[in-house]
Amino acid sequence: MIRFIKESKEAALAHLCEFIEDCEFTKLSVRVLHLLGIEGPKAPNPTKYIRYIYNRVVLENAIVRAAAVTSLAKFGVCGVDPTIKRSVTVLLNRCLDDVDDEVRDRAALYLRIMKEEELAESFVKEDSVYSLATLESKLVAYVNDPAAQEVDFDASSVPKISRAQAQQESARPTTLESITASVVSQPKASAPAKAAPSAQETQSAYASQLAAVPEMETFGTILNSSSKPIPLTESDTEYVVTCVKHIFKEHVVFQFNVSNTVPDSLLENVSVVMQPNGEGLTEDFILPAEKLDLSTGPQPVYVSFTRENPEEYTLGGFACTLRFVSKEVDPSSGLPEDTGYDDEYQLEEVELSAGGDYIVPTYCSFESEWEKLDGAANAEEEFSLSSMASIKAACESLIEVLNMEALAGSDNPTSTAVHTLLLSGLVAGGGGKVLARCQMAFTASSGVSLRMSVRAEKEEVSQLLISAIG
Repeated sequence: MIRFIKESKEAALAHLCEFIEDCEFTKLSVRVLHLLGIEGPKAPNPTKYIRYIYNRVVLENAIVRAAAVTSLAKFGVCGVDPTIKRSVTVLLNRCLDDVDDEVRDRAALYLRIMKEEELAESFVKEDSVYSLATLESKLVAYVNDPAAQEVDFDASSVPKISRAQAQQESARPTTLESITASVVSQPKASAPAKAAPSAQETQSAYASQLAAVPEMETFGTILNSSSKPIPLTESDTEYVVTCVKHIFKEHVVFQFNVSNTVPDSLLENVSVVMQPNGEGLTEDFILPAEKLDLSTGPQPVYVSFTRENPEEYTLGGFACTLRFVSKEVDPSSGLPEDTGYDDEYQLEEVELSAGGDYIVPTYCSFESEWEKLDGAANAEEEFSLSSMASIKAACESLIEVLNMEALAGSDNPTSTAVHTLLLSGLVAGGGGKVLARCQMAFTASSGVSLRMSVRAEKEEVSQLLISAIG
């Protein structure tokens, strides 16, 4: 209710304060104290909640007392009034004499945090957490790759998400839970509803699939894969082809999933010939699909390139042509003819871009991270987005092109004339964090005018982001 009806916040918090005075359920008390610690410091008069919270330290069991210490500390760390901070410090010092070690340890921890702003930012004010599914996927890849274990695991390569996104992620049923639920609840006659795989599950599937290819055993861990297959043909054509791009430290692998929808037709030695329109990549090999007919379903064709300079982020397009040997199949015997003919089929162009290929969205506190990158690589450029009919459309386009996380609700502009979009991303392969502040103004005559300021840990990354728009 507090989240969706802002006007009810004060009354709701007051009711919760009264509720925990006589609550006999430990779990409920802990949850209420947690909420008071989050919402209380933001209230116009936060001091009225401190008394109720400290009463729990005096009157409750050890679990509730520990939760009350954490909630109390947030008023001292997040509050702007110095008198509140001093009052909270006095109360936390009293908790150092508690009989329970958890309560004492929490009090000592938060007293230290209140004295050091850097610790406060990391342990209390920081609203982002690691995506556990992505972390698990990368750890599994790290453990299964002996070459990667020669260096320490790089936690900075794991994108972060907001706590709200983490709750949604944890609430999502796993594949095992979905199967179990369908077996228990669904009648045998009906097909069980299968949950769509998450992005992390898809990435893990790609990693397992490529690890089974002998030619790629030495490539190392996949830094990033396309979140969705890119269609290179219409879905109703005779040959349906999609592409998934895999970025390694020193290689780029294009995976073409090819389907033959023509009955009584067999394709052999199916390959994709790629012609890059730029420099920076050298072709290694093509792994064709041996046979392809209507019954085999989609089969992968791999094309591998070496990144001539792994420190650079190669961008550009590739002209793609599907080549194969076509053979007619006898409908009566089901056998293909002995000889076929060479044929080819033109595909849509594949493009290596900044967003989606090198940059993944990650959550952070924009203002604090922006200040931290003050002395790092930065770039600024102005653009005219004359084709954009509104600021809202420009925001959606920028988020899609750059594949970055919109922060502080900036993806929903409140004005139709001016707006600032705040974006955060993480560059695969040790490129570090990148932030973008996009200031936009709209007029009916000229569309959207954009001034984009970029701060990144590396100069190449800031230029990568600018080139993605230009």
